[in-house]
Amino acid sequence: MTFFWYIVVLSVIDVAAITLAKQWQVSNQWYWLVASMFLFCLMPIVFARSTTFAPSSIVNAVWVATSSILITITGYLIFKEHLNTNQMTGLLVVIIGLIIIEIK
Repeated sequence: MTFFWYIVVLSVIDVAAITLAKQWQVSNQWYWLVASMFLFCLMPIVFARSTTFAPSSIVNAVWVATSSILITITGYLIFKEHLNTNQMTGLLVVIIGLIIIEIK
């Protein structure tokens, strides 16, 4: 698996885990929390494997940036969360940072 696919897998697991945790907070049904905890336990394994393709600092930065973007979109679409101007500006900075990191 290449660096790109590890980042995709990490980000999808992260978004799913956070979405399930939010669902638990909204519904207070324990199985959402258990599913979230299970996914959170998978992330260190995938992260450790991804460091064979890039330094851990780069893997972490790209993973966090990608997850932040996807979680923001998920929160907006599923939980009807809204961003203020400062938050949108911060998200734009994250996107620019991700682009700069990916330029080789």
